[in-house]
Amino acid sequence: MTTDAPETRFSISNNPSYLYQAYFSYILEYKNGTQADGFFDLELLKKSLNILVRKHYKPVAGWFQAHNNSIDVVYYSDKFNDPPVTTQTLDMDYDTLSRHVHDCNVKLLVPAAPPAVVTFEDPDPDIPMIMVKVTYLESKKAVVLGVTYHHSLMDGTAFWTFMANWSALCKHLHEHGEIAEFDIPHPPTFEFPDISHFHNPSKTFEHPEYILVNPN
Repeated sequence: MTTDAPETRFSISNNPSYLYQAYFSYILEYKNGTQADGFFDLELLKKSLNILVRKHYKPVAGWFQAHNNSIDVVYYSDKFNDPPVTTQTLDMDYDTLSRHVHDCNVKLLVPAAPPAVVTFEDPDPDIPMIMVKVTYLESKKAVVLGVTYHHSLMDGTAFWTFMANWSALCKHLHEHGEIAEFDIPHPPTFEFPDISHFHNPSKTFEHPEYILVNPN
């Protein structure tokens, strides 16, 4: 991977083995109550996702790279590692699909882990930061998004901000067909923590997005 474009780089680890312990996945189910055609149109999903990462989340369109005895996130102003989107269409009823979602059937509904490996001998593999798998039903009664992302870029709160921005951009493109005057509703946030210590069981992390609160 070579380019003359300006680059931005963040170090996230000095041990490649920890890199693959930091992928996290979510499964999101959307019911198509009217079985409308074009529900979660695939080309619209891909187009909006690529625009979002290229314009607003450039680190998500970047690469992992072994560099000077560390693993870095590196991204460029004019070269992009667009998130891969895979699809499947299942011949099953809605209740069966919902059970798979409830049971967190990651093998069926979540993108497979990246096949490449970052090593200091092979420093530049094309490994995605975020991956998406779209599952349709032949009956059109629901669509499931399986999203896998790397924790070095986003925590849970930042992920849901990302999804809200993707949803807003997708809606805008559906309604207007262009993005010239569109601003995402939420400022992007990134983490870039050093993940070398993720193997340490004594290290704990606060996750306020999972805290139960009394609505009253």
